[in-house]
Amino acid sequence: MKNNLVRQPDGMPPIKVSVLVPVYNGEKFLPECLDSILAQDCASMEILLVDDGSSDGSAALLEDYAARDPRIQWWKNPNNLGLARNFNCCLLAAKGEYIKYVLQDDKLISPLTIRKMVEVLDNHPEVSLVGSASQVLDGCSRVIELRKYFKPGVMDGRQTIMQCLERENLIGEPSVVMFRRAQATLGFDEQLPQILDLDMWFHLLEQGSFAYLAEPLCAFRQHAAQQTKVNRRNGINDGLLLITNWYAKLWVQTSMTRRALFTQIYNLRKNYGAEAENLTGQMMLSLGRGWHVMFWLRRKLTRPFDKLGLWIKRKTTRLMSAKLNSLRDKIDYHLAKTLDCSEFVFNSILGVFVSRKPDYDVKTAVCLFCKNENEYLTEWLEYHRSIGFNHFFIYDNKSTPPLSQTLAKEKDCSIMIWNDNEAGKQLRAYYHCCQKHNLYAWILFIDMDEFLILKKHKTVQEFLYGYKNHKALGLNWICFTSSGYENKTEWFNYNKYLPLKLPVNRHIKSFLKPQFVTSIPRDPHKFPVLTVNEHKKLIESPTCNHSSDIAYIRHNITRSKNEYIEKIKRGRGDGMPTNHSLEVFDFYDRESI
Repeated sequence: MKNNLVRQPDGMPPIKVSVLVPVYNGEKFLPECLDSILAQDCASMEILLVDDGSSDGSAALLEDYAARDPRIQWWKNPNNLGLARNFNCCLLAAKGEYIKYVLQDDKLISPLTIRKMVEVLDNHPEVSLVGSASQVLDGCSRVIELRKYFKPGVMDGRQTIMQCLERENLIGEPSVVMFRRAQATLGFDEQLPQILDLDMWFHLLEQGSFAYLAEPLCAFRQHAAQQTKVNRRNGINDGLLLITNWYAKLWVQTSMTRRALFTQIYNLRKNYGAEAENLTGQMMLSLGRGWHVMFWLRRKLTRPFDKLGLWIKRKTTRLMSAKLNSLRDKIDYHLAKTLDCSEFVFNSILGVFVSRKPDYDVKTAVCLFCKNENEYLTEWLEYHRSIGFNHFFIYDNKSTPPLSQTLAKEKDCSIMIWNDNEAGKQLRAYYHCCQKHNLYAWILFIDMDEFLILKKHKTVQEFLYGYKNHKALGLNWICFTSSGYENKTEWFNYNKYLPLKLPVNRHIKSFLKPQFVTSIPRDPHKFPVLTVNEHKKLIESPTCNHSSDIAYIRHNITRSKNEYIEKIKRGRGDGMPTNHSLEVFDFYDRESI
C-alpha cells in the first residue's frame, strides 16, 4: 500500500527546495554526490540525508558533512526499510515547496541545476514535473553517454506518459527531475522496488505538464553495485504490477496508442509469459492481430539497427569527449607557453629598472593517503612545513591507532577516515580531495615515503611561480635505497639512490591545481589533467624521461630490510597488486650508487 505523506504545517520559515539523499552502503560515490549538492547556487535549501542501516563508512561520511554545513540534517533509520520505504521516509521529512532527489551514486553537473529547475516551476504553475538532459557516468566518473529524449519546453503530462509506454522511462531517474511536494502526497509505491520512480512520474504527470531542459544538468552513474543492477540480478521485475495498475485507468485504455499497446504486449510476454496472459489478452483485443503482426515485423527488422545506433552513439560520445578534451588540452598548453614567454619578456624588461622578487603567495597543500605509518608523520610534516606548505589533507585508511588521535593537536592537518575497501580506494580519495578542497591553488599528491626536494628555490610558492599558467606539474622520482642501514634512521641520512637512467626513476608524482580535476584518476601518479614536467614539456603518461634539474620527488623505497618486509605485507594504497618482493629489494640495494 502507499503511504499518505500529507504533512501538517509546523510554523517553520518556508524552505524552497528539499534535497533528499537516501543512502545505503554508498560510501564509494557519496563524497562526489554531496559535494555537487553543496556547490549549488540556491539560497533556500535543506539537505536531508537518510542512512538506511549502512554497514560501510557511509554514516561517518554523513556525520562529517553535516558537521560542516548547517543546511544538512542526517539520521540513521533504526531498521533497514528498503529502497521504497526509505524514499518515502525522506519525502515525509521534507519541508520544502519543491523536492529534488539526488541518489548516492549520482551528482548534479552544474552549480545552477537546482536554480534552473526552480525557475521553471516558479514560472509555470501548470508544470508538475521538470526534467533535463543527463549524462551517464561509469565507475570512474567518465561520461559514457549523453541522454536527450525530448525537445526543450513544456508538454502535456498525459502525452508524456504515453511516450514512456511506447518506449521506456524517457524521463529518467530520480536524480534528473524536480517536482512539487504538494502533488506527491501519495508517495512512492512500496510494492514497486525497481520502477517506483516511473510510477511516481506518472502520478505527477496526471496532475500537470512536463517541462524539459535541453542542458544536461544531472549525471546518472552505471556500475556493477548500483541498486538497479542488483535488483536485476536478484530477479526483481515489477513491470507487470505497474502496467496492470495503470491500464486499469479508463483514460489510459482510451489513450493508448497502437505502438504503446504493442510495446507493452511484447515486454509482458517476454518477461512474464503466462503470468501476464490476461492483461496481454485485453491489450490484444484493443490492438488487433493485424497491427500486432505489423509492429512485430517492424521490430525484428529495425531492432539490429537500433542497437547499432545506440552503440555508435555511446562510442561517439566517448570519442568526442576524449577528442574535445585533447583539443582543449593542446590549446591550453600552447596558451600557457605563450603566457610564459610574454611574462618572461616583460619581467626581463622590468628587471632592468627594478629588482623585485616574484610575488606568488598562494595556498598550497599536500594530500596523503596512508595506513599504519604514524611513526614517520612528525618528520614528514616538519619537512614539508619548512618549505612552505599551508595544509595537509590526510586520508587515514584504518590506521591503528587512528591518525585523528596521533595528530589531534596539529591545526594544519585535516584527517579524513577512509573506510573504502575496494580496489582503487586511493584514487577515489585523491578525487575526493580535489573536489572538496578545490579552493587551494595547488595540491601535491605524494606518499609518506616521499619528499618534495627543491634544488633552486626555498619555498613551494617561489617554485610554483614559474608554473602559474599551467594546470599540473609532473615531478620525477629519485629512488633512494636502504644505503646499508640495518635499522631505520632519519630520512635525510640515506645517501644511496638508483641510477637516474633506471626505468623506476621515470615515474612522476603530480602537483596540480585541483579545480581542473573532473574525473577519478586511473593511476595514482598521473591525473587526467594537462601535465608538464619541470621544463614545461608535455607529459602524457605516469612515466616520462627523467628530469630533476629544478625539483624532484625523493622516494625512499625502504629504510631497512625489515621495513621492506612490512611494506610487502601492507600492500599498495590503491588496493592493486604490489610488485614488492625481497628479490626487488636485493636488486635495488645492489644497483644503488
